[in-house]
Amino acid sequence: TTFRTVSFGVTHLHRDRALGMPAKRNASSSAASKAKVRKVVDPVVAAVDEVCKMVEKAPSSQSPDLVVQTARITLPLVKEDRTSIHNQVIDMVRKALAAPKAAIEAEQKEVQRIIADVDQQRAAAAKVLESAKAVLEAKTTANSEASELLATAIAKAKEEAAKVKPIVKQKNTADAELKSMEDHLANIHGMKETLVTPIHECDKNSKQAADKIVAFLKKAPNSDPSLCASAAGVLNKKPADFSQFELIARDYVGKFLDGSAAQAEKDISEQKAKIATICESMADNVNAQKALEAAKAAAEKAESEMEEAQTAVSDATEKSDDIERNFISAESNREVLVFEMESFNSANAAFETLLARSSAPPPEPEPVAPAPAESTVEATLPVSATDVI
Repeated sequence: TTFRTVSFGVTHLHRDRALGMPAKRNASSSAASKAKVRKVVDPVVAAVDEVCKMVEKAPSSQSPDLVVQTARITLPLVKEDRTSIHNQVIDMVRKALAAPKAAIEAEQKEVQRIIADVDQQRAAAAKVLESAKAVLEAKTTANSEASELLATAIAKAKEEAAKVKPIVKQKNTADAELKSMEDHLANIHGMKETLVTPIHECDKNSKQAADKIVAFLKKAPNSDPSLCASAAGVLNKKPADFSQFELIARDYVGKFLDGSAAQAEKDISEQKAKIATICESMADNVNAQKALEAAKAAAEKAESEMEEAQTAVSDATEKSDDIERNFISAESNREVLVFEMESFNSANAAFETLLARSSAPPPEPEPVAPAPAESTVEATLPVSATDVI
């Protein structure tokens, strides 16, 4: 009965001891043994590390590795242990530390400028964007109107083209007839030129020229057959051998050609008048085509101006977005630069502390004179007869 009243922990402990097993370790003592011992950092080493890290970040004309290596040797030394070479290293470190400070200050100045000017830049960008949108709206309307006019011009041109189709065929025929008439007139002028220059003097071409004139006379509707019969013999003779009749015949051929030329010129004039009348009937089609070309040019111009306006709006929007992005970046950079300046100040303070280290004992504080004790004044009161002493 007594064994059962013992707690379970004690029961197991007694059981383990009875079996020869080692006792279990306490959980709290095990955790304490596993706890890491906090490493003690030498403040001098920590200060040197802080300065060297800042030197490594600094842009310098000298090798940063060389500066850091010599700084790790020099900075832990107290004043009394430094040589002139150590002092040169200290100057190198001081110059290296000046660079990040100047860079941080320059960036802070630029960030402050961006933040200070953001409202003015926003207002200016908003004004440009608003103006660009207004221009785009106007150009879009103009482009829509130009497109409508172009559609109307296309429809009108198709309508007039359908109407003028048979007239165009008539004009093409008239143009071909006019070309034939002009060629006929040119042929007559050529034959007249042949009569002026005696053809028999050119042996090679005399018979061809004479045959050409004879053929023309035979085809002419109003020519005299006797003239045609005598023309071949007359045209192939020398002028000195012409008889009186042959001279008359030759002159008659020339007059006949003159009359034929006059008739040809008259026919040409009438044909041109006919073509002019046809062209007048085609005026609506011509005007429709001109209107179509003008509408196409206006539509292309309106579309080009609208695209330029769209580009201007896109550029103005991008400019406004750039201002906001720059502002957000400046706000973020400002916080980063504050941290960087604090890091620099900490490293610079560590540098100055290292430079001030000395092996000499610190000066003893001046003795402080004790404060004068307050004087106590005892007042003597008169004793009356009734007081108990």
